[in-house]
Formats: sequence, C-alpha cells, structure tokens
Amino acid sequence: MDADFAETLACAAPGIEVKLAISFDRMSSSGLKEVQHGLEYLQHVLAEVIGHREDPTANDWAPRWPLNNFLIPGFKLSQGNDLKRFRKLQDGFEYNFTTQTVSCMERLLARTDIDDHRCNSLLKLCMSVLRGAMLLHKASRKVFARQNPMDLLIFMLKDTGHSPSFRVDVIDTIVAATMGSPATMRTFEEREGVATMADMPGVLRGSGVVSVRILAVFNILLGQEEEARQTAISASQTWMEVNPLGQPTLLCGPRHHKLDERRRYLM
Repeated sequence: MDADFAETLACAAPGIEVKLAISFDRMSSSGLKEVQHGLEYLQHVLAEVIGHREDPTANDWAPRWPLNNFLIPGFKLSQGNDLKRFRKLQDGFEYNFTTQTVSCMERLLARTDIDDHRCNSLLKLCMSVLRGAMLLHKASRKVFARQNPMDLLIFMLKDTGHSPSFRVDVIDTIVAATMGSPATMRTFEEREGVATMADMPGVLRGSGVVSVRILAVFNILLGQEEEARQTAISASQTWMEVNPLGQPTLLCGPRHHKLDERRRYLM
C-alpha cells in the first residue's frame, strides 16, 4: 500500500467506517493509482478480519490470507469480534464491500482510456476483494442475484482475449457468488452462464487450467442440484404418507429440470 495513502488513513478519525469511506472514495477516483490503493485497503481489512495482519505501509505488502480454506469441507472460521463487526457493517449498504467493488468494476470496464493490462490487473484486484467479502458475508452473494452484476462476470468470462489466470479468477468469483445462494445460482443459469462455460474451447477435453476449473464447477453444480432433488423427493414421499390419495407436485416445477439441462451440456 502506498505510504501516502497509509498516512492518510492513519490521520483519519478513529473508526473503520471513516477509513472505509476514504477507500471507497479512492475507488471511485479517475486516477488508477487511487483505485488500486482503495482496493488494497479493502484487502487489508479482509486479512485483518480473519486474523492475518500485515504492515499496510510496506511497499511489497500483499494479503496472503488462506482464501482456499473456505472451500474445504468442514472448515470453520473463528467467530471473533473482528468478524462479527465486519458482518454487521456488511449488512448495510453504505459500507458493503461487494456493492462498492461491483460499482468499481463497472467503471473500469466502461473506460476506454486505459490499456488492457492495467485494467485487467485492477479487475483481478476487484475479484479478489469480492471473493473474500462474499465468503465472509454470505448475504453479499445476493448482489449477484441481480442481472447486471452477474452479466459483468459472464462478459469477462466470454472475452477470449483474457489470460487463463484471469478467467480462473472470474470462475472462482462465480463460485463464491453462487455457493449456497440459490437466488444467485438461478440468475447465473438464466443469464446463460452454464452454457457459456460449456461452450468454451477445450472444456470437454479437460485440457488446461481453465477447463479443469470449469469441470470442477459443473461437478459442484450437479452435486448441489442432485442434493436439492433428493430433498424434494424425500419431502414428496413424506407428503404422500400423510396424504396417500393426493398428487405430489414438488417435482413438477421447471426448477427440477435444470439438472437434466446441465447434463445435456456435458454430453
């Protein structure tokens, strides 16, 4: 983090709210360096929330907190005061990392005065913040239940000019947004996210890091849908036991045809 920006934060009034307001203001700046500083401070906050503290004034500072641990079955995050305070802040709109970062991404993608490399670097920083915020605050995933934010991710996924590492970041962000969030998953499906992934070159051959990541995503999606299907079947059987002459309707809705639709993409 830039030393001048770190000094600005240090001189700010006590309280994380003031410092976040300064960071969000930097993220909306036309200067790319200011945008970077704002995003880096959000990363710093996320690192502190899980107890990984670094010196924010160091020039080579970079958050190295164990994000992947959140994807390990059975992993539980310590419910410390920092996490509780963070989640309380995220429950509101003003200090919500996800909404502010999505707005930052929209501005970056709309600009034509910056080169692709610099833009992609900042977008990767945005996605890092998004993944951390959504994994720490589940309700923030619903931001991507709206069409426009989800369209941003799918748009970046479709762009064949991006590097494999960039597209992996996009896929990981989609996973963070849809994991345990049925509303976001439905939006992803409705915006043809599954079809977009299936149509990417080499996916079915499983070649390359992007293809492997996509196949893993499909496995997660199919597993979630199968679990929901089994739950519905169990509920239907229970209903029939109580109402033996009734007609079960739980498996007749369009939602339960999604599993077959996804499987068709993989055939």
